[in-house]
Amino acid sequence: MPYRLGFAFAIFFTAFCTCQEIKPGAAQADPAQTVSPQTAAVISGTVLQSDMRSPLKNAQVTATRGARPENFDEVEGGSAENRKFSTKTDEKGHFEFADLLPGTYYVRASHVGMVMKSALGREGILVTLEAGKPQTMNLVLLPGAVITGRILNADGEPMQHVAVGTMRYIYTIRGRILAPTGNTAETDDKGEYRLFGLQPGSYVIAADPRRIGFAEGSDVVVGPESGAARGKASSMAYMATYYPNETSFQQATPIVLKPGDETQANFSLTPISVHNISGTITGLPAAKASDKEEERYCFVIAMREGSPTPVGTAAVGKDSSFKISSVSAGKYKIVAMQPRNESGGYGYKEITVGSSDVTGVVIPMNSAVNGQITGMVRTDGEAKLDYTKLFVVLAPQTANQQADQDSAGDYGSMFRSGGGYAEVQKDGSFKMDVPSSPNGYQVVLSAQGSGFEDWFTNKVLIGGKDVLDSGFKAAEAQRGPMEIIISNKGATLEGNATDPQQKPFSNAEVIAIPSDPKLRKSFDLLHNTTADTQGHFKIRGVRPGEYIVFALEDSQAQPFLTDPFLKQNSGQVQAVKLESGTKQLQLQVIPAQAQ
Repeated sequence: MPYRLGFAFAIFFTAFCTCQEIKPGAAQADPAQTVSPQTAAVISGTVLQSDMRSPLKNAQVTATRGARPENFDEVEGGSAENRKFSTKTDEKGHFEFADLLPGTYYVRASHVGMVMKSALGREGILVTLEAGKPQTMNLVLLPGAVITGRILNADGEPMQHVAVGTMRYIYTIRGRILAPTGNTAETDDKGEYRLFGLQPGSYVIAADPRRIGFAEGSDVVVGPESGAARGKASSMAYMATYYPNETSFQQATPIVLKPGDETQANFSLTPISVHNISGTITGLPAAKASDKEEERYCFVIAMREGSPTPVGTAAVGKDSSFKISSVSAGKYKIVAMQPRNESGGYGYKEITVGSSDVTGVVIPMNSAVNGQITGMVRTDGEAKLDYTKLFVVLAPQTANQQADQDSAGDYGSMFRSGGGYAEVQKDGSFKMDVPSSPNGYQVVLSAQGSGFEDWFTNKVLIGGKDVLDSGFKAAEAQRGPMEIIISNKGATLEGNATDPQQKPFSNAEVIAIPSDPKLRKSFDLLHNTTADTQGHFKIRGVRPGEYIVFALEDSQAQPFLTDPFLKQNSGQVQAVKLESGTKQLQLQVIPAQAQ
């Protein structure tokens, strides 16, 4: 499975959330089957408190079968091949799931005031179940850490309804970024807030009176805080502030938490000079009588260079005008989007806000439909496939797809010109509308359902030229049919991840990337998986070539793509040349605390 690049596809895949972000070769859940005593699998174990190593009763334990879900709650009551099971521990902290289908499961435990001992963002412990081979495991819960505080205005008065959120620096394929954790709170009438259920680690805390959310789905309100001034131009306003009282996240002081810590982080906010940005959008498609209201919707968003969250947003009026209020001095990219309309588009303008309002900004909207690409998916052999399970995705390229070190979340990539998407027909043909973009594109072939575990994309031909790794411009692909050739001769990486004493390392993160740094921009050549409770891992459908492979304790805490890291841990990094077949590996996990 390629390494997940969620930010790059966040907006594009919203409309296609039922399609997994994979390529041929990614592991899938087995079809549902009737459970009999001969085929049943069992998970049992104990939930323990880490401080006393004593059993924890009434802990909620869930086991979710199938591919790793983005949201455990979404699979409740789902199909038997991807379903969540739930139980509670008894007085001895014991739990058991019986009569399960064989396969892979993510198991996690929760309890009020406790957090699971696992890396940030993990969904649980991976367990591989076989019929007739019961698995036992211990799940360790830590006392959750808490951050409390009070937020006062310039007059020393409590500020109500201020959004407060936590962020952490993590390492990804794009480099080191500051990412929201999802822990949010809002101040009460005393100006007080409480963030709880935090895992141990280092956090950046931000308070935003404008309610620009730290988590998906939050309300967005931009402008003066309240009262008669709401909606009017204001020369002074309270803006997002990072603890202790900084306007830039780079100057923030992180708060380091240990299990069970309760720390205070108070803010004294000061209003700063702010201005408005206004202008018009050109090139908007004419509304059709058949358009739904949401399909006509167009909005603009202001993104400040380096900011971990957008700093302002506004709806575009019927006269194509917009106005973003209360923006501080700095450099911005003003992005216009009409995401739900197939004939809509995207446009942006870079501006600088100084000591006054910025007016007359004109943003030309590029039509989302600039042309059409047609093509064919075929195999390089005689294998018979159900092509209707395949999807062709065009992912926008940038000159540098890896973010700079110490950057904020890659919101810019979320609002770039989108890609293209097409379902493959029974005969292997496809066609898609192509957005207008100065960037190039890269083909990512996705599959839904089983049957493609060992397949990979071998070539993407345009006019006889292979552009699989180099990418291509939309105009090139419109000159003639595209041909995507797939092969079932993918290599398999299989083995065990261990600690220095050669004992299995549960939940190790195994990563395989091309040896050639230039090829690391190819989405389908970035692979990762999680080792199960026995330290066993398997990656299927790898395109033959030269790779480096390593296992990490916590990839988000380790700069795994930097040259110093790879050089420092060269003894645990294995170089392999993969051909069709299986390559066995023994990997010693690189511990996070060593960094």
